[in-house]
Amino acid sequence: MRTHPGPNEQTSPTLTSLVWVVVIACTIVATSQSGYGQSCQITTPVRVLDKDSHPLMNLAADQFKAQVGGVSAQVLKVSPGKPPGVVLFLDASGSMKHSWVQSIAAAKQLASSTEHIAVVVFREGLLLHANGHSETFKLLDELASKNDNWGGTPLYDALIQIATGVGKQNVALVVITDGQDNMSQHSADETAALFLRSSWPPVFGLVIDYDHEGPRREYFKKIVIATGGLIVRPPSASEVLHGASELAGETASVYNVTLQTKQLNITKAKLKLELAVADKNARRGIQIAHVAEVTGCDPNSAH
Repeated sequence: MRTHPGPNEQTSPTLTSLVWVVVIACTIVATSQSGYGQSCQITTPVRVLDKDSHPLMNLAADQFKAQVGGVSAQVLKVSPGKPPGVVLFLDASGSMKHSWVQSIAAAKQLASSTEHIAVVVFREGLLLHANGHSETFKLLDELASKNDNWGGTPLYDALIQIATGVGKQNVALVVITDGQDNMSQHSADETAALFLRSSWPPVFGLVIDYDHEGPRREYFKKIVIATGGLIVRPPSASEVLHGASELAGETASVYNVTLQTKQLNITKAKLKLELAVADKNARRGIQIAHVAEVTGCDPNSAH
């Protein structure tokens, strides 16, 4: 189903219609356990990339070191995660006008690389949406012939609005943008805090800002890092499709890491994960993306 606004009208996607394309799966902790001398297990999705930004596969529990709230935690298990469905956000604001052709091409590349897809187009609000591959490509084909980008960018508010609808489902929110936000009522820090507190999905970004004089992505990057997502920034127009392909691979390549700590009553604790390799040079260039904070234990994990 696609929704088309009138010339002076903005419409919001029906959130329930975006939800059906994904598989329900709880991957982030949401409740706390209490008790003296008991342990707490935490499970979180983790993505590991090598220095060439390729996903590292076949990792084991003894290859990770972990800390929760600054205290060492034992990594119990590392298992392949189910690739998430994708909710694709397409920034159609005025600052994307000169890279619109590349944005549409990247959106098609990302849509063709995932099994479950929904797309949301936003500028000064949520404008258009489509579910599934057929409707998504129809909408993108229509948008390819239009270059009427205008208006501001409420990027953070758009993320919050859709994340509220998808909740804790196994999805990834992937944004094609230049990283700018000049209209949201929420700040980047407030948005990141909402995502963590609500255990909402990770946020990824294909940041197309090669034609901007100054970087606009740093505040958006706060949300990405906090939620366990990743950013790809193509250095030129000719590299955008390669960047989209790279981001698609990163989004789909996920592990579930289960670790154990004696810290119960967790309401907000920093989570740190790194590869357990003594040689720092061997770790150089490797990226580990995971949620930056945890808010509780796995249900029924205390023992």
